[in-house]
This record gives sequence, structure tokens and C-alpha cells, in this order.
Amino acid sequence: MALHPCAGPTESHFSEWHGHPAHAKNRREDAQGACPKVAKAGSALGALVWSWALTRSLPLVLPCGLHSVQSPPSTPSAPVVRRCFLGYLPTRQPPKGGTPNPEALRLTGVRLSEMRPDARATIFRKSPRRASGAILAALLIFVPFVLADWRDSLSPDVPGRFAAVRSFEADYRIGWTDIEAGRARAKISAGAESVVLDASGGTSGLARVLWQLDAELKSTMATDGMRTVSSLQTENYSARSIITQIVARPDGLWRLRENFPPGENPARWKRIKISPIRDLFSGMLFIRSQSLALGETFSTIIFPGDAPFFVEIKALRTGPLTVAGMTRDALELDLQIQRINLKKDFRLEPHGKFRSGTIWLSNDSDRIPLRAEMQLFIGYVFAELESIRFTSP
Repeated sequence: MALHPCAGPTESHFSEWHGHPAHAKNRREDAQGACPKVAKAGSALGALVWSWALTRSLPLVLPCGLHSVQSPPSTPSAPVVRRCFLGYLPTRQPPKGGTPNPEALRLTGVRLSEMRPDARATIFRKSPRRASGAILAALLIFVPFVLADWRDSLSPDVPGRFAAVRSFEADYRIGWTDIEAGRARAKISAGAESVVLDASGGTSGLARVLWQLDAELKSTMATDGMRTVSSLQTENYSARSIITQIVARPDGLWRLRENFPPGENPARWKRIKISPIRDLFSGMLFIRSQSLALGETFSTIIFPGDAPFFVEIKALRTGPLTVAGMTRDALELDLQIQRINLKKDFRLEPHGKFRSGTIWLSNDSDRIPLRAEMQLFIGYVFAELESIRFTSP
């Protein structure tokens, strides 16, 4: 099917492209000037818009129905159809060096995808250089954003030079809004080759009535490279329990997550198919080892047991903070967490329960966690240091 420069789409064309004979008839009548108001508006507005556009060589696409309906010139110019990004058929333009003539323009408003292949092949007799230039410009603008990957923003997987953690025992109180919600105890044993965490805690008071939980975590990190060695986490709820094991193997981290009572599908070991990655404890010490200069953002991947997360830590400011009856100089950190969907091309997704968080570390050589505030799906939750005792110099 070839479009003559002066001929608009026929009734059969509109019937094929727009799917209904009645619509086709209405559009054909509009194109032939059956509606004087449309003809008058189309002529005046079309002349103004198209004169401005053609003097600047800008291919514009207008909605269907805004057609020039006056008689075409006796010697119409050859059709030049541009491939625009919206996929519409634009119009024709005057011959090279000629004067723009809006009366010679007609816009079909038909999408290329709705045309027959033979029609598309017939219409595109020219390929203007401007179209290829526009496509190239678009590629230069948009391709970097398409190819960009969040993994490019990961910080180097190299332990920092901050002082190694000392052995200590600490107690924390946990609050939900303004009420006490739980307690936790952490014991860190630092050795030459490894660092071990033994932690336990659970809900208390009113929070325990609403949500019963007792949890234990034992995790081991190798000092060489600050890599995860193993982790064992137990969660006991009112009617079920979850045991999560994480071990490091030559090909990465593996996880076994068991539910009691068991479900229909038996638990099995799964390899976490992303790297570099650390468990919760190793990830915390890895972040602690970095410089964390004010304004600096450090990002890494942490696997607490259910899914891997992209974690970003930004050092905001330093200032005094009173906890455990003592005022200390503290380093305030902003915490952002996003879930990594391994089944959808490692796409980042919002955490289902976490909204935002802030952490305060002691601004000294120990960098002890002093306080943490989180906005979760259940509201505001905090954990604060209650007492601490160092067991090694």
C-alpha cells in the first residue's frame, strides 16, 4: 500500500488500523472536511504549528483528527516519512529549499505496529539523516542508564584498617515506640584467627503478649579477609521454630533453613548465588573496619539468613550521645537496606519490613554499637546499650 502525498488513508485503511468501520468512516469524513469546525481549526492551528516546526526541522506528532483539510497544491512534494520514537507515521515536508506549506501536510496518526508489513515497506522510501542522528543521540543518553548496575556501586571488598574489635560482653534493651519490648545480650570473643559472636535475646513485657520470640545466634568470622566461616541462628515463636545454618564453602555461602513443624517440601542446602557476601555478624565487623569518614557512603551485601540484602551505610555526623548513664562521643550512621531478588536478574526491591534506620557507634577505637533506631512495618523500634564489660585489653 503506497500513500500518495495528497491522499489520506482510505476507509478500508482506517477500518483495518482502528478496528471498527464506524470509526473509519468518521475519520475519513473528518479528513475530507465533512466537519467545518474541525476543518477551520485544523487549517489555522495546523498552519501555525507546522510552519513553526518545519522552519526548525522538528518532526512533530499530533493526535489523530487534526488534519489539514484544504486543497493540496497542484505539485505536491514527495513523501518523507520519519521513524519517530512514538512509532507514528508523521507527514510530508516541502522539497529541499522550498517554503513550508501547511496545506500540503497531513498526519495519519496511525501506529506503525498496526500496519501491514508490506505497507511499512512501501512507505519508507527514504531514511532521513536526522532520524538516524536522533536515534544515536537517544542511545548515547539512555544506554548508560540501562546498562548501569547497582553492583557497580559496591564498595571494594577489602577490609579496612580500623582497629580490630576487642572481646566484650554487652546488654541491650529493646523498645517499641515508648515501651520496653525486649532484651538482648552479646558476647564477642576475639582471637588471632577468628572472632566469635554468641548472642541471645527475646521479647518481653507487653510486646511478648503480642509477639513471642526467643532467638539465639552463634557466628564465626575469619580474621583473614573478614570472611564468614559459619553461622547458626535459632528462632522460637509461639507456634513454630526456624533454624538457619550458614557455612562457607569454596564456591561461596550455603544455607539450610529448617521449619518446625516442617512443611510439605523438605529443607535442603542452597548456594547463595551472589558474591561478595557475608553473614550478619561478619558484615557488621566488615563495615566497622572501614574509615567511615563523614559524608562517605559504604555499600556491601549481607545475608542474614533468608535473603541477600544490598546495604548502604553513610556517615552523617559526630556528636555527644548519652547511653548507659554515660555521655560519649558518637558517630551517627544512616542505614539503607534493599532486598536482592536472585530470581529476577538480581533486581533490587524494597525490604518488606524495613523502612529506614540510624545507628550510633562510639567514636573511639572500639566503635561499640551504642544505639540503633529503625522504622519498621510495625512502627518505631530501638535498641540501646545498657551495660558493657571488656574482657580483653
